[in-house]
Amino acid sequence: MNRLVIHIILVFLFWNNALAQSENPAISKIEDSIQFEKNLLLETVVVTEKRQNSTAHYIDQSYDFNRLIQMKLPIQVKSYGSWGSISTISIRGTSDDQNEVLWNGIPIHSPTLGSTDLSLIPLEAVGKINFVLDYQADNLNSSSFGGMLNLTTNENVFDEFLDSNFIFKINSGFGSNGFYTQSGNIIFQNKNIISKSTVFYQFAKNDFKYSDVYKENAPKELALHNKMKNIGFMQDLNFTIPRGNIKLAAWFQQKNKELPSLMGSYDSSNKNQKDEVLRISNVYNLRLKKNELVLTGAFLQDKLRYTDKILPEDSVYFINSIIESKQFFQSAFFTLNPKSIRWNFTFGQLLNFQQANVNSYSSVPKELNGALSANLKYAVKFIKIQLGIKQEIRKTLRRPFFSASILTNTKADNPFYFAFSIAEKFRQPDMNDKYWNPGGNINLLPENGQTVDFYIAKNFNFKKHNLFIKVNPYLILIRNNIVWIPTSGIFRPDNITKTSHSGIDFTLKLFKT
Repeated sequence: MNRLVIHIILVFLFWNNALAQSENPAISKIEDSIQFEKNLLLETVVVTEKRQNSTAHYIDQSYDFNRLIQMKLPIQVKSYGSWGSISTISIRGTSDDQNEVLWNGIPIHSPTLGSTDLSLIPLEAVGKINFVLDYQADNLNSSSFGGMLNLTTNENVFDEFLDSNFIFKINSGFGSNGFYTQSGNIIFQNKNIISKSTVFYQFAKNDFKYSDVYKENAPKELALHNKMKNIGFMQDLNFTIPRGNIKLAAWFQQKNKELPSLMGSYDSSNKNQKDEVLRISNVYNLRLKKNELVLTGAFLQDKLRYTDKILPEDSVYFINSIIESKQFFQSAFFTLNPKSIRWNFTFGQLLNFQQANVNSYSSVPKELNGALSANLKYAVKFIKIQLGIKQEIRKTLRRPFFSASILTNTKADNPFYFAFSIAEKFRQPDMNDKYWNPGGNINLLPENGQTVDFYIAKNFNFKKHNLFIKVNPYLILIRNNIVWIPTSGIFRPDNITKTSHSGIDFTLKLFKT
């Protein structure tokens, strides 16, 4: 009780500071987006979508990342349990490993699973969430059949709308079932240095009542052994230097989650899962007259430990599974004429070294992959054309992958937008697919295919209202789709000859002018 009173007092003391900031929204700068209404920069996050208006709403601090993107974006989040449990993303019916999540332009998916656990993304530290459905060769999106999320936490932009060059802020939240969250931000900025430090802590008992429909008469029961504790730290630093800037970022997080018994079980659970992530990145931007060079380097480490005991007091685990992976990422991209409205051309390379140490592997696999890419953007009057090419560098060299898109609008004052894009996709099997024992299949073929997108959008102006309509038909073709199927009593991954996904994204908005 004393702890609760102390936190309520802290929330009251820092309330005025938080309120003062929320009353001064800034204008957001969204590149390559068609804006049909005024865009406001959120105090916490901006959600944007390529070729569509940005969506801006003030977000309650009690929201988690999963809840936010489900409310604002046309995606499905698959959650495997209560608050803090593993969550993955599905876009346009594709599997979790067929979509990409980036952190400041760096892929953060697990090399072993091929997917990203969304429960390990702290909303408190995210500045923008950029949702991309179309293809660009320079944003590493060639392996994303469904789409991509780019989480921005490190922007080199001096914020003139902040009340002070130094800000200290605390956010707290309380909820049912023992939920509690608190985060703190320290922001310092001047014309040469921008620093943002974020510390966050989440706790939930998850002791809710439920009806166990797998037992006779579906009795009401209390969820036990279901606690979650999540703690982490993020540091972003931006230094302005002659002809450019340097961006440094660090992200450490540790989550402990108790795993309850399955419904219908009469035994108590002693299962536990501990996740730990460490991510460090360095981005160097150098401006050379009318050109720009961007160098990126990153180190990513993921650890997962799953344990189980027969009795709670046992000191010996009868299951002690450890999954650990490390990645070293490097990229270099050179852009000709980056600030030109008429045209620009980007070319570059990337390398990614991956290593995994997993109990269920018979060895410690190491993989080095790379790619060369080029991207041309050309605009004339109301037409914008984009062409991309990407060559994967692997043991078995395959032909390059191409992409093309065209965007047109008919009027400058109240345009009608039409867009068409087609792109080739390519995705390697993840390490679990190849090395898991038993079941791994080292002879798996990479997935490949095409995506086709049409985009039609129109904004209708009335006296006091605006009506926005968007229709977006799409088609996704995947060859050699990797699926785990039962074979001789165990599950093994295998290639399915061909699968397809098709549908229509439809948006209708009516708002006052």
